[in-house]
Amino acid sequence: MWDGITWFFDELLIIISNIWNAFLSSFAFIIESIPVPSFLLNLTPFVIPESISFFAQAFQIQFGISIVVSAYTLRFFIRRLPIVG
Repeated sequence: MWDGITWFFDELLIIISNIWNAFLSSFAFIIESIPVPSFLLNLTPFVIPESISFFAQAFQIQFGISIVVSAYTLRFFIRRLPIVG
């Protein structure tokens, strides 16, 4: 009897999983079929110029920003500890 109950719930879980997978696939198809707005097609004026990009890469701005953000995050969590902060 117990085997029948576990089989039933296993099959029910598989059916629910297949329904969820079909729902997510159809939702992704609907989202992908939405056309791109016309104002997003011509974004070339908003690109960072090469002169700024060169210095940002030379000074490793991306690495510096990630260090600062992680330091502030660590400081936030340390201040939440009652003994240390």
